[in-house]
Amino acid sequence: MAGLTKITQGALGTLDSFSVDGTVTATAFSGGGSALTGVGKPYFIAGNNTPQNLTNGVTTGINFQTKDIDSDGCFNNTGSPTTLNGISVDAYSFAPNVAEYYVIGASVHFQTVADGTSIELLIRKNQGDVIRSMIHSANSSKDLNPHCSLLVQANGTTDDFQISVRLDGSGDNTYYTSAYVRFWGFRVA
Repeated sequence: MAGLTKITQGALGTLDSFSVDGTVTATAFSGGGSALTGVGKPYFIAGNNTPQNLTNGVTTGINFQTKDIDSDGCFNNTGSPTTLNGISVDAYSFAPNVAEYYVIGASVHFQTVADGTSIELLIRKNQGDVIRSMIHSANSSKDLNPHCSLLVQANGTTDDFQISVRLDGSGDNTYYTSAYVRFWGFRVA
């Protein structure tokens, strides 16, 4: 990615500047607004402000309730399906309204996990898995922060994207909120 500058604390919500091959630029949006330019819209960054309890061994959708940026109103940050831009959108989902390729990514955070804990992060399209990233802890009391991203095509009418997590082998089953907990995406063409 060309033009990537000054990312602090490893999270998209704390950027001073971000650009992708000169097509998308966001400046100073760490809780204080943003300026987006270029052809890379729609663009969104969502976060989680409430810890979420998970059931060990069960894949669970993550509730991203906050929108740091939602340039074209394509992200549903509620717990119910809704209609955005004429598109039916599942709970906590991104439904781009332009048929194109998108970069979709996510990161999550667990702390103080037990020995042998595995955390699987899934990016889903229309509630079906598209990509999985797994991280495994060999020691207890370690933070686990899986993240993944992909380039994927959306049809602009019925496709939406969600994030899920599966936690296995830990006594700690709380999904934590922090700067590491994000769901993001943008159009690349």
